[in-house]
Amino acid sequence: MSADDERQSDDTLAAEASDIFDRYWSLRKELTTWSIKIGPIRISKPVDTNSLAIAFIIWHAATFTTGVLVTIFWANNKALGIALVVGSLFGFGSFLSQVWSQGMAKEREFLHKIEHEESIARFRIVAKQVRDVERRIDERLNGETS
Repeated sequence: MSADDERQSDDTLAAEASDIFDRYWSLRKELTTWSIKIGPIRISKPVDTNSLAIAFIIWHAATFTTGVLVTIFWANNKALGIALVVGSLFGFGSFLSQVWSQGMAKEREFLHKIEHEESIARFRIVAKQVRDVERRIDERLNGETS
């Protein structure tokens, strides 16, 4: 094969790889899109566990900042402001952590299924071989004792 043929083969392979990666990420984005529907309004956005973790951090930072501002600037309603901020912090924080946990589990399961298919197939072959050996050992032991 000449140098030009190798270069053309490399370019073709690179283009094919780029196309495949684009399709992979497009499908992954499509399959991990979350939707919220409230009456006629539908909000649909790709959200992964990293996005939820960022929202979790931003929410807690904003709540902390609001709590500090309420405490400093509204002395008459300081206790009420603190109670509302702390309540919303715990409520939303626990909800978001559960959503994140479930999302992480689903994402890992999904990625495991599509990215470890060959490993699972190899494991099934070895597991079948183990069962075959166990069966032959059982046959030999049962044959010798009879």
